[in-house]
Amino acid sequence: MPADLPGGADLLSASALAVELDGLLFHRGTGRVDRAKQNAAVTAGTWMLRFGWQETTESPCDAAASVIALARSLGLVWPTRPCRRRGCRVSAAVTVSPEL
Repeated sequence: MPADLPGGADLLSASALAVELDGLLFHRGTGRVDRAKQNAAVTAGTWMLRFGWQETTESPCDAAASVIALARSLGLVWPTRPCRRRGCRVSAAVTVSPEL
């Protein structure tokens, strides 16, 4: 994991939003390291979202919509488009008001 990202997060956008992807390979312990990483990110003023295997494989559109909605509420905007899954929530996330 990149050490320069607040809390060692997996993804960072404009130092305001970090996304952590938790997989079983590195997340079988007590969670102490993850809590420390999240606390470090939040202390640095970075919002952090955390997703596990199930969220990213079973409902990736919901996870993506959550990231988009929070990013937009923080004033972060990048090109997005829904996938081909029926009921993809990404379209709704793009059109929601910037308030969470």
